[in-house]
Parts: sequence; C-alpha cells; structure tokens
Amino acid sequence: MIVSCSRLAGEPVLDEHGEEAGRIERVVIDLASGRVAWVVLACGGVFGLGERHETVPWSCLRLDPASRRFILERKPEPADREAPHPA
Repeated sequence: MIVSCSRLAGEPVLDEHGEEAGRIERVVIDLASGRVAWVVLACGGVFGLGERHETVPWSCLRLDPASRRFILERKPEPADREAPHPA
C-alpha cells in the first residue's frame, strides 16, 4: 500500500487494548534510506490544549488491515526516543 505522508497526519494510533494512544502529527523520513523512520504522536489534551508529543519509531507501529488503523505494538524504550529533530 502506498499513501502520502500528509494523508497519515491525524490518523489515530491505538494501543494493544484498542484505546487511542494518540494521533499521528508528523511522519519523519530518513533521507539516506528513503524510509519512514519515526512518527510524532500527539497524545492527550483537548482540542490541542495540553497535548504532549511523543516520538515513536516506525517499527513500533503495525497497520491492522481489517480496521485500517495503526496499532502501537510496544512502548518505545528510552533509547528509541532519541529521534533526531527534523528540520
């Protein structure tokens, strides 16, 4: 499946219990490999107030083809969170 990065923005990400873990805010591409490296999730808050941003490696997400939703398969380890800040 091929989809634009802008299409993914705003898509919900569910945890392993089916609860919303956040929404995709940004997709970060590794230019050297041409692959998706990270997503930035917007978590918590109401109407954008009080939300926090969490950087999650793409490898922690899985697309559930039946529901067409992303599932956060595992919480990122502290070392996983050391994402480079995109320009």
